[in-house]
Amino acid sequence: MKKIPICLNIDDGCPTVHIYHYHLPDPSVRSYGDKSPLLPTVPNSIAYKFCDIANKYGLKGKLSIVPLPARQNPYETEEGKEWCKVIKENLSGKFSFCCEMLTHEKTLDLKTNTFLDIMEGDWSQSQDKEALRKYIELSLKALDSRGFEVSGVTSPWNFGEENLDNYINAISEAYYNVFGKKKAWFFLHYKLGYGKPELVLNKDGCQLVSIPTSVDDFIWECTEFDKTDDEFINWRADLYITKDGKGGQIIDVINNGGIPVLLTHWSSLFSNGRQTGLKVLELVAKRIKETLSETVEFVSFDTLMEMTINGEI
Repeated sequence: MKKIPICLNIDDGCPTVHIYHYHLPDPSVRSYGDKSPLLPTVPNSIAYKFCDIANKYGLKGKLSIVPLPARQNPYETEEGKEWCKVIKENLSGKFSFCCEMLTHEKTLDLKTNTFLDIMEGDWSQSQDKEALRKYIELSLKALDSRGFEVSGVTSPWNFGEENLDNYINAISEAYYNVFGKKKAWFFLHYKLGYGKPELVLNKDGCQLVSIPTSVDDFIWECTEFDKTDDEFINWRADLYITKDGKGGQIIDVINNGGIPVLLTHWSSLFSNGRQTGLKVLELVAKRIKETLSETVEFVSFDTLMEMTINGEI
């Protein structure tokens, strides 16, 4: 029996900057029990530990990288250079890399090179194709200049969702203009419990595949709760896949004929310094290996794109 592809989809990747800290600087508005201040930085130990888990369990998928996270440039620091080295050496060929626009925060005005008082997601909904294309091209070039092989685009928040035709065409044209390649993918949509990739553009020899997430970020709450005990870790892992491999949203997706794409965020793995998210991820990876190794196979977003274009899924 041919194995079902499965992917780990990680958003908000970048060195040192804790993006969620800048999205939500006031702890009092957070939804759950932990109201402690969000730490402003993420140490490189998270990258090392994540890469160890990925290599141990054969995880593959996608890591989005923010070129100017929260309007900062951590890439020229020693810590930033180390982060890039660790990520490229350990994940290249296993995880597809992509930009998550420029800042994942306020929009850069390309005409004045100053930041507008509007978030990228909100800005994107009213722009024409050319404005979006130029913005995406700058994002792609920024990661390319740092030595990352970029193959797609991740949408911060709901970037382009209400402007989808312009956004889709802008991604394809930007990718071709920067890299001279006619195949690309993007992540925007949530289709929890059933989703699978879809070829959304196929014209003039250019093809663009939409890869939705089908499994929610159940690790997210590791930032919101200060719990780190085994009961809490098992609770979050069960939402992905139960110990016996018979329950959880991964199993729902498989049973519904979808492709399991597991979403999480770099900040979720960090868990505001507690690293609970990494423990949940490792337990989920262990359960997948123990109960689904004959059923699923981890692949990168690039592989998922090719399979979609070739009609294999």
